[in-house]
Amino acid sequence: MVWRVYCEESFFYLLLEFQSTVDRQMTQRMRVYSGLLSQDLYAQHKTAEPFNLLPVVVYSGCRKWTSANAEVLAWLKPLQEEQVYVLIDEESAGDSIIADVIRLVRADTLAAVVQSQNVLLAWPIASDGLRRDVLKIAGERMRLFGANQGVIMNESVHEGERKEFTEEEHALIRQYILDVYHAAKEMPEFRRRVEARMEAMREGARVGRQAGLEVGRKEGLEEGLEEGREEGREEGREEGREEGREEGRTEALREMLSKGCAQRGGDERYLGRIACADLAQLERWVPRVMAGEKLEQVLEEGGP
Repeated sequence: MVWRVYCEESFFYLLLEFQSTVDRQMTQRMRVYSGLLSQDLYAQHKTAEPFNLLPVVVYSGCRKWTSANAEVLAWLKPLQEEQVYVLIDEESAGDSIIADVIRLVRADTLAAVVQSQNVLLAWPIASDGLRRDVLKIAGERMRLFGANQGVIMNESVHEGERKEFTEEEHALIRQYILDVYHAAKEMPEFRRRVEARMEAMREGARVGRQAGLEVGRKEGLEEGLEEGREEGREEGREEGREEGREEGRTEALREMLSKGCAQRGGDERYLGRIACADLAQLERWVPRVMAGEKLEQVLEEGGP
């Protein structure tokens, strides 16, 4: 990684190399990297003037860093550059934000991850970009210990994929999830993601209600038809079923009167009147016909 850094009204190039393991050939590597970067800068700027270049190796491994320079013959040392790169590790970084980043990368327990994340997020100079990176690194470290938030909170995951945690570990995981929420809730992309998820949930609920109403109406229609034919089934359970029940009863009464009319010759006027009648009219006509009144007389009194 290369940065152009402005300092005291001038600038220099910072060449960063990140290492998680010890490399005894790092001196030779950094010489090559520095040479290639210098050539590229000269070609870009069309100049032969020297550039200020600071090669830095950031080391996050657990073993102590050792350099191959210690094996160089003593009489050759004055003929070589004394220091090809600057080494930054947890020890040399001291009480700085880079030291806390290294400690997070090296965290080997759940407690160490939670503690390192909180320390980094508490730095007043921590930018939103750094906060995002901290949350990402902490999430990766948590997954290494089987504390994947998705696995823990998703009940559909097979039991064999779950890891058993102690009460203390469960408390650390809960604390980690709360810390992530409080750190991310003000980030624009987090708010957009939450709003998008809430909108999707609202849309899903709306579609679900609409689908449920349609299913209810269909079930109600079937149940109502059955109730009308059997002359009395218990009341429909939902609004859609109630509508279907009434429709089925209407159809059953209409069918009953139509059959009676057909048996008496099937006058088209009467059949049309039965077909156009609503439930209230049919419920007034049927009891009268069943009580013995003539069908033609009942229908004539029903209107033109």
